[in-house]
Amino acid sequence: MNFLLPLLILTAQPDPSTDRRHPDAVLVYHCDFGPKADTNFDQWPDDWRRRTGRGYPQYLPIGIRKEPAAIGEHCLRIQLDGSAAVVYSPPIEVSPRFSYVLEGFLKTDALKHDVAYYAVTFYDARRRPLGRFESQRLRDVSDWRKIHIGPLTPPSDDVSLARISLHLEPTDLADLKGAALFDDV
Repeated sequence: MNFLLPLLILTAQPDPSTDRRHPDAVLVYHCDFGPKADTNFDQWPDDWRRRTGRGYPQYLPIGIRKEPAAIGEHCLRIQLDGSAAVVYSPPIEVSPRFSYVLEGFLKTDALKHDVAYYAVTFYDARRRPLGRFESQRLRDVSDWRKIHIGPLTPPSDDVSLARISLHLEPTDLADLKGAALFDDV
């Protein structure tokens, strides 16, 4: 029998619909984008990376912002300028013996064509991808919404790492303005 280990856990909220987590969950990784997530004060979560290259420009404003968040006063904001953005967590050690749950909050601002979502990818020890799981792709989320993926069973006995990714991507058309905000991953 697999025990469920969450990749992302939410701290308690006053609203009973958001404070529940899987009953067998054990915290494996957490980032709330608050001061402890940015020890060098560069408005970027420590050890996180962003995708760069064609379609993922370096100039796109992405960073930790102090503004009303799902939990606390900080969140990660991806501001659009006609392109796409993906932000990756540090590698997280996982085991093929367990199942995992990914949870976090998402909010969008003025998106018409782009979509925002969470994903988790499992890797082997050589960091080769073994499988990827995505949340629902969302566009019109004016209030913070809890996103939940799983329980996820690793796709191979060779799994040793997982990485969380936060996405803001165009569909057939790209938005020139708008934003996606992520919190309490």
